[in-house]
Amino acid sequence: MSIEDFQNYIAKEFPNPKVRKSIREALKLLIKDPLAYAREKLGMDIFGNQMFSIEVTKDIRILYSMDSKKLYSAHLEDWVS
Repeated sequence: MSIEDFQNYIAKEFPNPKVRKSIREALKLLIKDPLAYAREKLGMDIFGNQMFSIEVTKDIRILYSMDSKKLYSAHLEDWVS
């Protein structure tokens, strides 16, 4: 998924600007340090990487996984800045 597709998806699924801002802030925290803000471990993804979640709002959580050998933040920096 490209950054543009991701932005369009977020705008479509979350029309409330406050929710979008909360999502953006959560992504900034994940880019800064993916493990520091993880609230729970959720098992493994299909590639054997550890899955985590971070709370955005009471009803919205971001689920993500990462390869501990290759810590990087894709290209989300472009969207959250």
